[in-house]
Amino acid sequence: MISSWQKTNVHDDVEKRLAKTYEEAAKCQSPITTLTDVLAFYIGLMSSFPSVQSFALPRRSLPSVLSHLTNHRSLVLFPDFSVDEREEMPVNSFFKTHYGPFLTKPWTKVGVVLIYAVYLAGSVYGCIQMKEGIELKNLAPDNSYVAKYYDNQGEYFSDFGPNVMVVIKDDMFQYWNESARQELNTCLEQFQKLDMVATDMTTFWLSYYLQYGEKVNVSLSVKSTFFSNLRLFLIVSGFSQDLNLSYVSQRIYASRFFVQTVNIRTAVDEKNMLNAFRQTAEDCSVPLLVYHPAFIYFDQYAVIISNTIQNVLVATLVMLCISLLLIPNPLCSLWVTFAIASVICGVAGFMALWDVNLDSISMINLVICIGFSVDFSAHISYACVSSKANTANEKVIDALYNLGYPIIQGAVSTVAGVVVLAAAESYIFRTFFKIMFLVILFGALHGLVFIPVFLTFFGICCKKSEVTNDNEPIEELSERSRSAQIKEMHAYDNPYMNYKRS
Repeated sequence: MISSWQKTNVHDDVEKRLAKTYEEAAKCQSPITTLTDVLAFYIGLMSSFPSVQSFALPRRSLPSVLSHLTNHRSLVLFPDFSVDEREEMPVNSFFKTHYGPFLTKPWTKVGVVLIYAVYLAGSVYGCIQMKEGIELKNLAPDNSYVAKYYDNQGEYFSDFGPNVMVVIKDDMFQYWNESARQELNTCLEQFQKLDMVATDMTTFWLSYYLQYGEKVNVSLSVKSTFFSNLRLFLIVSGFSQDLNLSYVSQRIYASRFFVQTVNIRTAVDEKNMLNAFRQTAEDCSVPLLVYHPAFIYFDQYAVIISNTIQNVLVATLVMLCISLLLIPNPLCSLWVTFAIASVICGVAGFMALWDVNLDSISMINLVICIGFSVDFSAHISYACVSSKANTANEKVIDALYNLGYPIIQGAVSTVAGVVVLAAAESYIFRTFFKIMFLVILFGALHGLVFIPVFLTFFGICCKKSEVTNDNEPIEELSERSRSAQIKEMHAYDNPYMNYKRS
């Protein structure tokens, strides 16, 4: 918007300049930015994680959209009107006279293709190396005692995993019945056979109670005897927290035992352990429930990859539809979709190389990535299609001349706004900075380097415009527009010329 405002005639009224600004910038670029950002957050609502849904919900509201389309635009109404003459911005001139011609040279295009191949190879390698899951210490600040606790636990007790609680849910289970106890022992043996379960480290109150009965020479196979001796045993042994019972009705509503796991070091180990325990409990003839406080984090590992792929694929299809609607060339819309997939692949790969795991936190930030990744490439593609130049190279140069500086402004201002998070003492904020930095970096790289070069390879995407005479060079078009503009400026100051024109 600001770039288009700067290109308007300073002698015109504010209303006319603002209309011209909207004509140039808002006819496609602003709708693309607004729709892609809003729909990216809508897509976040499809996630299975409430945290992602909560993050996406406030940003999808109608007031935020209206604010983007109206309030922010009013800021351009406060420029310096003391300028008597509109001058070309040096950065725009650089893109037109130096960078654009350099980028469209044959040997430069070969170099860009090689650089993209290296970028793609690094992205794929990073995706292969990507790790799932979040370390619990990362949920607390770096200087928190919680982080030190988990560091010490990993250093001194790394061989031992979670001590999983197994709950017997059947309130009609007869603990005094030997056949019922045999069924329960069979289930317990199935847990003991798992590779991640420690040998002889299972803690079960019933086993200790039966040993107690043998020592005091009491038969616990009779219900009345079982309950009459249970109260004293629970007080002495300390297992009173492991049962929910009523002595009056002589009924045990639920009880539990603990199974110690070992060699649980990675998120994959945690996911496999969780699935194995749940499957074993499901196969048992006695109704069982497995639980550990960390299971709320382990649960995400089973769906994080599928949810991420789902969001990315749906977002890519949605962005393709938007591109087809707003960019008057289907092939260019496919290039925009290609850029989205390429940026997301790069962000996912290089965030893994930057020590960022795939978890609910990084998934929230990838939702942002989907919306931001389309902006730069879509704007450049649209500018290329809309250019009145003749050849593909000239169209790309013209597109870079018009949008190169705004892309740099947007990229630098966005990174400058989040760079302070790089020094934060929280993993969550640092992850936000890393992913946002990668999104802006790779998005700008695609918009200023890769996509302009790729667009020149196919003349269909940069076909000749039917609006003006295509045999006229782009320099001559620019010169004619410039001279016409000068005439309008003189006509504004000369009443006689206004009279003749009327």
